[in-house]
Amino acid sequence: MVGYVEVCISVRVGMGVRLGSVVKERACRDSMSFLVDTERPQKLDELTFHPSLTRTLKKLAASKDCPHLLFYGPSGGGKMTRIRCLLEGMFGPGAEKTSTSFRQFKATTSTTVDIQVVVSAFHVEVTPSDVGIRDAAVIQQLIKQMAENPPVGEVPFHVVVINDAHCLTRQAQAALRRTMEKYVSKIRFIFHADSLSPLIPPLRSRCLGIRVPRPTPDELQRDMMNISQRHALGLNPGLCARIVEESGCDARLALIRLDVLRRKNVTLSDSHAVIEKQSWKVFVEDIAKDIVTEQSPKRMLAVRAKLYTLLTQWIDPRDIFYHLVLCLGQRMGSSEDKLRNLTQLAARYEGRRAKSAKAIMQLEAFVAQTMMIIINSSGK
Repeated sequence: MVGYVEVCISVRVGMGVRLGSVVKERACRDSMSFLVDTERPQKLDELTFHPSLTRTLKKLAASKDCPHLLFYGPSGGGKMTRIRCLLEGMFGPGAEKTSTSFRQFKATTSTTVDIQVVVSAFHVEVTPSDVGIRDAAVIQQLIKQMAENPPVGEVPFHVVVINDAHCLTRQAQAALRRTMEKYVSKIRFIFHADSLSPLIPPLRSRCLGIRVPRPTPDELQRDMMNISQRHALGLNPGLCARIVEESGCDARLALIRLDVLRRKNVTLSDSHAVIEKQSWKVFVEDIAKDIVTEQSPKRMLAVRAKLYTLLTQWIDPRDIFYHLVLCLGQRMGSSEDKLRNLTQLAARYEGRRAKSAKAIMQLEAFVAQTMMIIINSSGK
């Protein structure tokens, strides 16, 4: 009897130790996770911004026969979050069981390309612009593969999610226009784009456009304060307002900045806590300073190396153009002629960049022309 009691006690103690370690492990894992991931809604009922848009998505999910969709709007508004919540509403929890892999496609008779694909039993998510000018071949082959497989469940079609549709080449968009009509009974397309202007009108006309704006400052502040309460962060409302303002109402960027402050053990209850600039923006400011202070082949090579560094860190060339123009405008003065010439140059070379496979060439040409403007205006 004594032995039996000792065994029971030892088992209970052992279970307590194991349960305690599991609890500590989960707490550690939660502390290491990012707010932008843990606070991302998974279902339509969990969405907090744009209630009228959420009602529209619920109707589309309930119909089980939605048209091709085009989600567009600025980054940080929640386009991809709403796309995934819509898929969950249409197909159920199975849409969340995804696997990521690299697939090989034949771009030409002699070359192949590898591209990352996210797959579930009901949908495929792909970013064709990752392969540059070969995106048309990837799209056509991927869609043919999807059309060969019969749909699963009650919904009579598969879904293909095209990320960064605004970066597709004209050839890829034209191929999509024809493919959408051919496989409309088997496949529905959901496009994710930051802007409508790069998309050809025939492609836009075949989709139901859904604009997803960024949340208002009040909406984002309210949501961040709720997150602070759930995680016991003690976020000061004044600091929260500053984070929202610095982030430009970009929900993703605001959560990332809050996470950075938390990881650096900044006192979140202090409304005057220092919010550091993004490192790549500081790097762009240094590039603008280099351009204005000296115009020479040697300085051109130095600037080119810095631009390469930004591109290798996956900074979007559009963002580089935008912030470089802002920084150059501040350093070159408020002359309307200079600003007009600067913005015209940026628009020209950014437009060429969208059609080119080499962003560095267009950025370098923009910098060279900007140096020429500075030299001509100074009379050197």
